[in-house]
Amino acid sequence: MLFQASVGIDIQGDAVILAYLKGSFKGAKLAARGVYPIEGGLSDQDRVDRVERVIKEFLGGNRIPSTTLFLGIPREAAILR
Repeated sequence: MLFQASVGIDIQGDAVILAYLKGSFKGAKLAARGVYPIEGGLSDQDRVDRVERVIKEFLGGNRIPSTTLFLGIPREAAILR
């Protein structure tokens, strides 16, 4: 997958970490990254809204086109079968 771009999103209890990788002939290159804190004491809906806002601002601010996304969430927030 030459020149493929991807975005990694890691949602932690107190922060959202984002990384944008671009592919080239020399391999993957880190094009942008950011660590955005999430304030404590927010309701679940406010946390979801904050995470959504951070991701949209990161994608828009770095002019990232549609791409492959990789998402990491805390185990306690996942539903396992």
